[in-house]
Amino acid sequence: MGRPVRFSEEAMLDGALRVLDEGGARAASVHRIAQRIGASTGSIYHRFRSRDVLIAELWLRTVEEFQRGFAACLACEDSLAAAARAARYTPAWVRTHPREARLLLAHRREDQLDGTWPAEQAARSERLGKDAGDALRGFTTRHFGRCTAEMLARTTLALVDVPYGAVRRHIGEGRTVPEWLDSLVEEAARAILSAT
Repeated sequence: MGRPVRFSEEAMLDGALRVLDEGGARAASVHRIAQRIGASTGSIYHRFRSRDVLIAELWLRTVEEFQRGFAACLACEDSLAAAARAARYTPAWVRTHPREARLLLAHRREDQLDGTWPAEQAARSERLGKDAGDALRGFTTRHFGRCTAEMLARTTLALVDVPYGAVRRHIGEGRTVPEWLDSLVEEAARAILSAT
C-alpha cells in the first residue's frame, strides 16, 4: 500500500494562486510554491511536470469555476431574469474571488495558447472557449428567437463586455468591487437587450 497523499492537487493549486497573487509570475517558482504549502518540490513535480503546467492548471481551474457559475445564471427560463443574474454574476464573483480575478486579468486565454501548453490543456482551454460561445449563442437564440451576428454582439456586450469593463479597473487597482456596481451592470444589460 502506498503512502497517503499529504498534499492534494487542489492544495498545490491554491498555494500557487497565493504565491502568484502576492509576488507575480516571477515569484511563482515551484520552490516557493512548495515552501508556501509545506511540501517538497518533488511532490509538486510528481503532479505537475513543470511550473508552466502548474500555472496552466490553475488558470483552467479558475476559468472552469467562473464559467460554471455564469452558465448556471443563463439557465434561468426567463431570459431577462437570466440576463440580470448573469450580469450581476461577474462583479459578485470578483468580489468573492479577488485572487482568481487578478489571475484572469493578468493571463488572457489568447496568451495561454502560444504552443507551450501540453495538448490536453490546450484542448481544455479551447473547449472552455467553445462552451462560453455556445452558452452565449444559446441565450441569444432564446432571448431574441434567433441568433444573428448583431444579436450575439448585443448579448456579448450586455453580459460580458459591460460587466468585465465595470470590474476591470477595480481588479487592476486591487480594490474591492463595490456592491452598488451589481445593479448598474444589471440595468445596462437589461437596457441593451431590450433596446429595439
